[in-house]
Amino acid sequence: DNWNQGDPEYTVAVNAANLAATDYPGHTFVGFLWHQGEGDRTNLTDSEYQVVQDQFISDIRTDVTDASSTTPFVVGEISDDSYPLSRREVITDTPDRVAYTGAVFTSDLVTSDNVHFDAPSLRTMGSRYVVALAEAVLNAPEVPETPAAPSVTAGNAQITVDMTAPASKG
Repeated sequence: DNWNQGDPEYTVAVNAANLAATDYPGHTFVGFLWHQGEGDRTNLTDSEYQVVQDQFISDIRTDVTDASSTTPFVVGEISDDSYPLSRREVITDTPDRVAYTGAVFTSDLVTSDNVHFDAPSLRTMGSRYVVALAEAVLNAPEVPETPAAPSVTAGNAQITVDMTAPASKG
């Protein structure tokens, strides 16, 4: 639960990323891979969790020196049975809410203790993170189409502007 900007784990992670960037000039920072811990943020409602997670993504993209608002960020689904399906959906729905993000599904993988993945599942999950990272690069926000030319009507001390919304991406 210490992953908010300024909290201990958050600060350690940001400082480690920034130190690595300093220590390895000429490196290439590719993106973030995030798998929420099973005990983290369990005190939040799903809607609160969504706000906190989306803010975390924004904050860490800002605070890591080599990152930007377009740096790919991949989140992994928690398959712990104690996490409700609705919480998992908040995690896997992230690409629909936040640009340049991807999600990794893990509910079909095997755990050794109902929480932690076994070795073959970890390898599968790693492969899924690679694919999701590539997809996150392409998850750009949709640009709305231009509306049709508006019609303008002058009236008594007022102007009325009417336009039709675009057929898609409106």
